[in-house]
This record gives sequence, structure tokens and C-alpha cells, in this order.
Amino acid sequence: MICEMCGKEVPATKPVFIDKTKLNLCGACAKFGDEQRESKGTAQKGPSAQAIENRLQNRERRMQTRDIYSQKDSRHLRDDYGDVIKAARLDKGMSQEDFAASIGIKKGMLSKIEANNMIPEDKLVSRMEKALGISLMENVTYSGGTSGSSGGKMTLQDFIRRE
Repeated sequence: MICEMCGKEVPATKPVFIDKTKLNLCGACAKFGDEQRESKGTAQKGPSAQAIENRLQNRERRMQTRDIYSQKDSRHLRDDYGDVIKAARLDKGMSQEDFAASIGIKKGMLSKIEANNMIPEDKLVSRMEKALGISLMENVTYSGGTSGSSGGKMTLQDFIRRE
């Protein structure tokens, strides 16, 4: 028998599906496809019912809308982060050059952060917190915003009544 993929003469071939096409392949080429599954005398050419169900459940979960305000608490950088960093750095007796070198940034970047002209990335915030022994993040509670007649959800009527 001849392998329909590589063309080698082999003693036996296996029926294998590659891109929904049934090919008779040798053992070496059969690894590139899915073996034919027999089901009551007929070949089953696709994913199982369980696999389809799992895919549909995953798709349904992905397609659900997410409310970014559903979380009541979230952590944000303090408004006075620059002053807090500068005060903690000075309490430790470090210059801007020394502290910047210890956390792996340039002095100019630290100067901008301390002046509140630049918002540091989360990784840098955690390095500064660890190096200085301070907390730059604070919990912020979301209040919900509207108190309409529809149980907290804003309706068109609530929007029209606002002045």
C-alpha cells in the first residue's frame, strides 16, 4: 500500500482525517491527523458531543457582558503618591540617585514621579512600596451612582427626569 501523504510503500495504512479529508497514511504520517472513529458501522467525522457542549459553554461565558462597576472595591494609586514617595525616601536618608538605582530606574523618571508628572506602572509601584516600606495603593469603593425607581438601574425615565 502507498501512503497518500509521503508516497512511501508501506505494508499497512491507517484511515486518518486531515482537514475533514480522509487519507490512508503510514504510521509516521498518521500523527498529523485524527484517526477515524467507528460508530455503529459508520465513521464519525468530528468532535464528540461532549466537546461541542464544552465549546458552547465557553462561548456563552465569553459572550456575557461584563459590568466594570460590579466590583464594589478596587485598588488605585493614591492621589498624593509623589509626596508620599519623596517623604519615605527622605526618611530613609536616600538621595534620588541612590533610590532610583536601587529600584532600577533613572533619576529623571523618579523626579517626574515624585512631582506627580508621571504615573508609575503597577510593577514599579510594587517595587517602590517594597523598597520604602509604604503603601501607595488605596481601596476605592464604588457607590453605584444612580438611585432611580428601578432598583438601582438607570432607565430612560430616570435620565429624562434629571436636570
